[in-house]
Amino acid sequence: MSYEKVLTQRTCYEGLFDTHFSMVNLDLSVPVQMLNNGTAPFKKLTRCNMGNPCGVGQKEITVVRQLIAACLSPEIRESNLIPEDVKARANVILSGCPGGNSGSYCATEGIEPIRVGVAEYITKQDGYP
Repeated sequence: MSYEKVLTQRTCYEGLFDTHFSMVNLDLSVPVQMLNNGTAPFKKLTRCNMGNPCGVGQKEITVVRQLIAACLSPEIRESNLIPEDVKARANVILSGCPGGNSGSYCATEGIEPIRVGVAEYITKQDGYP
């Protein structure tokens, strides 16, 4: 059976190839000013930043911050500052760490409960174990 490439310049949205990407944080004041005064060659500016989403207005994800805090601080994990489900998840993660704490070295391939969770997610999403 022969295979043909599905994603080609011919089959993709033509605007995709006019997209520009830079890992450098750019000053957006010029494109915003151009947009506001009608001189921009575009109608809308989509702010996105892979490395600093909060820097472009995305709200932080509370549960992620709570989970990190719970993994790093036994005092926070034992307090009433975070929900019980977050504490439980932190305990599962820490159970995969030698010494049961975040300061210990873990296996090179990562913390087992996290690896298992990622594998289960991929299996459920893609249908492949």
